[in-house]
Amino acid sequence: MARRLLVLLAASLFWVGAVTGFLTAPSASGGGADSTYTVITLALANGRAVLTLAAGVVTLGATTFVGLVSSGYLFGAGVAASNLSVRFIAYLVPHGIIEFPALWLAGAAGLRAPLWASTYLRDIERPPPVEVVRRSILDTAFAVVLITVAAVIELHITPVVADVIA
Repeated sequence: MARRLLVLLAASLFWVGAVTGFLTAPSASGGGADSTYTVITLALANGRAVLTLAAGVVTLGATTFVGLVSSGYLFGAGVAASNLSVRFIAYLVPHGIIEFPALWLAGAAGLRAPLWASTYLRDIERPPPVEVVRRSILDTAFAVVLITVAAVIELHITPVVADVIA
């Protein structure tokens, strides 16, 4: 299956969770970002999320599905709690434009193998399994790089932008 369709599927699962979180989350006052984070701790925390999503290659998509929907739910609940304030948006956008696609790319990597298996069962032409694994590894590696870049932006650029805007 083409990478674009897999990323679209992953993003769709995320947004289903986000809408559900937005509509069903109890209202709460949101705190700010945890100032004890460093680029390393933030990249490792988000890197675990990327690897959990990509683990769908071996879990037949289970960790990917749950990870995308639950991440989306938490995001949607955060949006609901923030009342879409300018401050929330200012703290989200600078790194979010890189972080979200990274998560979706990792999700696409995790969905590739189970979707390949479904084509095998339906006897549809498909790439060899080695190619499926290779593509998933490359997508995951790229997602890790993007998550690391997003961590740097989140800690060093996002606060500056947010202070100027909000």
